[in-house]
Amino acid sequence: MRLMYLAVFSAIPYACVSRRYSKPFNPLLAETYELIREDKGYACIAEQVSHHPPVTCLHAEHEKWTFWQEYKMDSKFRPTYFKVTPTGSVHFKIRHNNEHYSWQKPSTTIHNIILGQLWNDQEGTVTITNHSTGQKACLFFTPYKYTKHFTKIKGEVYDSDGNVIIQIKGDWTSHYQYKTCKYK
Repeated sequence: MRLMYLAVFSAIPYACVSRRYSKPFNPLLAETYELIREDKGYACIAEQVSHHPPVTCLHAEHEKWTFWQEYKMDSKFRPTYFKVTPTGSVHFKIRHNNEHYSWQKPSTTIHNIILGQLWNDQEGTVTITNHSTGQKACLFFTPYKYTKHFTKIKGEVYDSDGNVIIQIKGDWTSHYQYKTCKYK
C-alpha cells in the first residue's frame, strides 16, 4: 500500500501545472530557497547549482523521512510547443525501516506557445522502485497525441515477483482511484 501512496505522491505535483503558465521559477546560480516548518516538523532547502543548463537540487528532512532530488532537464523548442524532459531523479527514504524509493519525472509539453490558448500535457511512464524490497509501481501519463483525454493516468503496483497487486487510475488534474488485485 505504501508504494501505491508514493506513486500517487509522485504524480500529485502535476495537478497545478495545468493552470500555471506564468514565468517559471528560474533562480540565479547559487540562489537558495529554505523553508523550516517547526510546527510540521520538517525543513527543506533548494539550490540552483547550475544555470546553463539549469540544475536544481532539493533536500527535505523530517524525523520520519528524507526526500531529495536533482532536477535537470533536456528541452526541445519547436514553433508550436516546448517540451521539457527531466533527467534527474527523485528519492524518498523512510527512516524507521530504511526503505529507499526512487523515480524519474514524466515529460511536460506546453502547447501553443506562440499563438492560441496555452495548455500542457504530461507524457511517459514513471517507475517508482523500492530498492529495499524490489517492488515497483509504474504510472503511465497518457499524452495528447494518443487521446483527447490526455489528463488520464493509469498504473500498477507490482510485488517483488512481478505480480500486479494494485491497479491505479485517475486524472492527474483532480483524482485517483485504486483497486487491489488477487493473483494466483
